[in-house]
Amino acid sequence: MFGYLMTKRDQLKVMDDEFYKSIYCGLCYHLRKDYGLHTSLFLTYDLTFLTCLFSSLYESPYEKKVHFCPKHPIRPENMRINDWTAYGAALTILLSYHNLLDDYEDEKSWKSLAMAMSLSKAYEEVGKNYKKEKEMVVSYMEETKKIEKMGTDNLDQVSYPTGHMLGSIFSIRKDEFQKDLYEMGFYLGKFIYFMDAYEDVEEDIKNQNFNPLKNRYRKDEKFEETIWLILNDTAARAVRAFERLPILRNGELLRNILYSGMWEKYRRTRAKRDERKKSMTGYDPYQVLGIGPNASDDEVKRAYRKLSRKYHPDANLDNPNKEEAEEKFKQVLDAYNQIMKIREGKDSSGYSGFYSGNFQRESQSQEEVHLQAAANYINSGHYREALHVLEEMKNRNAYWYYLSAFANAGLLNSATALEHAKRAVDLEPGNINYRNLYQELQLQGQYYYRGGSPYGRRESYGGSGCAESLCLYCLCSELGVPGVICC
Repeated sequence: MFGYLMTKRDQLKVMDDEFYKSIYCGLCYHLRKDYGLHTSLFLTYDLTFLTCLFSSLYESPYEKKVHFCPKHPIRPENMRINDWTAYGAALTILLSYHNLLDDYEDEKSWKSLAMAMSLSKAYEEVGKNYKKEKEMVVSYMEETKKIEKMGTDNLDQVSYPTGHMLGSIFSIRKDEFQKDLYEMGFYLGKFIYFMDAYEDVEEDIKNQNFNPLKNRYRKDEKFEETIWLILNDTAARAVRAFERLPILRNGELLRNILYSGMWEKYRRTRAKRDERKKSMTGYDPYQVLGIGPNASDDEVKRAYRKLSRKYHPDANLDNPNKEEAEEKFKQVLDAYNQIMKIREGKDSSGYSGFYSGNFQRESQSQEEVHLQAAANYINSGHYREALHVLEEMKNRNAYWYYLSAFANAGLLNSATALEHAKRAVDLEPGNINYRNLYQELQLQGQYYYRGGSPYGRRESYGGSGCAESLCLYCLCSELGVPGVICC
């Protein structure tokens, strides 16, 4: 958990703010009492949200106390404790321990290793009392590492372990709310994964760490728009599940977090990047690298490597102007990415498609066979088989992305479906079928407002998923195949 599910305090009522802080203090109390004073340092907003959600949904009784917090020893603080605050404290230990070990393995941070070791005794204790939850977290970490080693940038694939883990934790009780709680937790987990990748993408490029957004950040000119659409769609699906729950207590507090607060880090990160790009408007990327526009690709790469080594943060640890060096490093990275985008645009023929005549007749016929097979699989509901056919194809035009969006929607891979539908429209903006599919996918998130806007109860949407709502008439008309049954 990464601390994204926070409140937007300036929009909170006083009584909601007081309740949230009292639950936060209750979690801190259980951590210090059950696992040691130092463990309170690992408390996150995400677990506070989960505790508020469970306490409100199940209307669990709690004990209210007034206490003096070690961080604020002068003024008394209200504190609420119940079974859910104890549960939240235990989850804090499990998740913090594994996240710290993961940081050590990725970044070789001895500080993270030392902090993980400080939790080892508490972790063993929690593991004895919460065996099922421990198994969930261990499985999540193992699956995440396995997928990241593959190096894939498929967003639905890399975010699935986080979504499944959080969905399983949300739906730990087998009751009438289990299905909606799993769906809510699943999409919140994916949102958290995407936000963490979005926030860290520049650092991960710099440190050569895995991040599924790296190639998109470097090559997609509409990167910010694409990521916002994916985040908004994922958040909308989580909120739709939340609104089906019969929550009477603290509903406005929970909506404050879901509709506004969890976008806080996105707003800060986006504003910082926009400000940097604004300050660089009109600059010459070749000048930043100290080369001319006629430089060869090898000369561009050599200049980039030389300057990136010079201004890399690791090379400026003792530099009194290390913040300026880091900013210069980001400018060098931006300049290099911009030059490569310009050159790819000049040198590449793009996704012209098999109707363009760029291929030999044999190749063209083979492309048609594969695309027709994928379309037939989609019409018969065999989405996984359709993706298998599509993934074997090297030439990917607008129609390829269109079919891929359909197949991924059928498998509920919402992020990939939305991204590929958008790509199809970008490549052929005049195609009405592509636009219809893209708009249909976007309907999943239209009732969810962008972070910072007013929030409140939304109507719950019916249906069992995007694939059921997609009318195949557009696919059939694109194929022109007689005898295909459409809705």
